[in-house]
Amino acid sequence: MINVSTEHPYVHWRHVDVENRTVLDLGCGRWSSQDAHLSTAEFFIKMNAKRVIGVDCDHKEIIVLQTKLANIDLYEFIEMTIDSVQKILRLYEKYKPDCVKCDIEGWENLLFKLNDEVFNQIEEYYIETHGLEMYEQCIKKLKENNYTIREQLNLTHTNNHCKVIFAFKKEK
Repeated sequence: MINVSTEHPYVHWRHVDVENRTVLDLGCGRWSSQDAHLSTAEFFIKMNAKRVIGVDCDHKEIIVLQTKLANIDLYEFIEMTIDSVQKILRLYEKYKPDCVKCDIEGWENLLFKLNDEVFNQIEEYYIETHGLEMYEQCIKKLKENNYTIREQLNLTHTNNHCKVIFAFKKEK
């Protein structure tokens, strides 16, 4: 596990593999620190994602991103609080993402409540877990569904309470 002390996307999300893929970015708002001028949505496009669907509950962040990235067909931004499995299901059904990045401040447990058939539709997951219990649930769900852990980060600036897991679907 790698120790990381920044929210800058080039460090925090560097283990993604989004080239030519559609990314569902759950929690796309920018971190409030000075080192995160670049949103994760912009970062994914710089990493050659085909399309990014950014979802965030912060109205101001969605407006900033929609304004900053207006007239760019590679992005779509949605103001939504991810607080139910049904909302995730609707996003999966509508956008059919290849990859899901999840940083939704403790609501990541909703991913673990998806039935295995739906969960397995995603090629890669990038999940920030908030707390040891969430981390353990995430690892368990990924392993039960035949995902390989590519890398893990320990976010030292959160007093080691948050970790990021990068996982991809194993070939059968």
